[in-house]
Amino acid sequence: MKNDRSLTKTVEEFTRGKKDFFIQGSKETYKVEKFLGVGSFGKVVKGKSLGTKEDVAIKIISKNYKHAGVMELEAMRKIQKIDADKNNLVKCIDSFYYKRHACVVFELLDRNLHRFMTHRDFSPLSIPEIKEVSTQLLVGLRALKSIGLAHTDIKPDNIMLVDHKSQPLRVKLIDFGLATDSNKLTTGVTIQTISYRAPEVRLGLPLDEKVDMWGLGHILAKLLTGRSLFPRDSDYNVIRTMVNLHGMPEDALLDQGVYTTKFFTRVRRNCVIIPGPKPEG
Repeated sequence: MKNDRSLTKTVEEFTRGKKDFFIQGSKETYKVEKFLGVGSFGKVVKGKSLGTKEDVAIKIISKNYKHAGVMELEAMRKIQKIDADKNNLVKCIDSFYYKRHACVVFELLDRNLHRFMTHRDFSPLSIPEIKEVSTQLLVGLRALKSIGLAHTDIKPDNIMLVDHKSQPLRVKLIDFGLATDSNKLTTGVTIQTISYRAPEVRLGLPLDEKVDMWGLGHILAKLLTGRSLFPRDSDYNVIRTMVNLHGMPEDALLDQGVYTTKFFTRVRRNCVIIPGPKPEG
C-alpha cells in the first residue's frame, strides 16, 4: 500500500504543476499531461508520446491488483492478433511494467457511454441510433469470441465514443481488466457488475462468452428507454424483476443452477420465486 500511495502522490504532484512526470514504456517515453480518473484497479492518465507526439491514455494498474494487470496485458496481447480498430475494440499501443506497476497504453478516446447519456439527461436514442451502436458492439463481441475471450464487464462505462463531434456514435469497447478465456469461466463464479450480470451467473449455471450478450442487451434497452431495467441493490431483486418482465425460467434450467435455491423454492412440482425481500448471502 505504501508504494501505491507514493504513486498517487506523484500523480497528484504533476497535476498541481509541481513537476513533470515521465513514464518509460517498452517502445516510447510518455509525458503525463492530465489525470483522467481512477478505475477499479488503478489510475488512468492522458499522456503524449515524446517520439510520435501522439496523445494516448495510460492505464497504471495498482500493485494490489497484480492479477488484474496480468489478465489485461494477456487480453491485449490476444487482441493485437486481430484488427482492433476494424472490430471496434480499443487499440493497444504499448504495454509494460513501470516501477512494478502493469501499464497499458491505449489510443485516446473521447467519453464513455454513461457520460454521453448523462449529458443528454438520459434522453432515449432513436432506433437507428441504437442500431448503429449495437452493430458496432456486436462486431466487437464476435471478434472477442473468435480469439476465445469473454469481456465479462460490459457496461456503459466500458463503451467509449471515439469522438462525439466528428464521429457521432462511433464506439469502441474498452477495459479488459476482467477479460477471461471463455473456456476458463467456471460454474458458480461471480462476475460482472450487478446491474449487468447475466441470469446464468446469478443462478450458478454453466458459463461462456454469452454472458456478455446479456450486458449488451441491457445497455441497448437503457439507450431506448433512458433508464435501467433492473435494480442495483441485490441479485434477489434483479431476479424478481426478471421474473416480472419475462416470466418464470423453465424448471429444467432452474434444476441445473447452483444458486437456484437462493431465489426459488419448489412447491409441489413447480418452482416458484421465494416471496419478499431476501438479503444477499
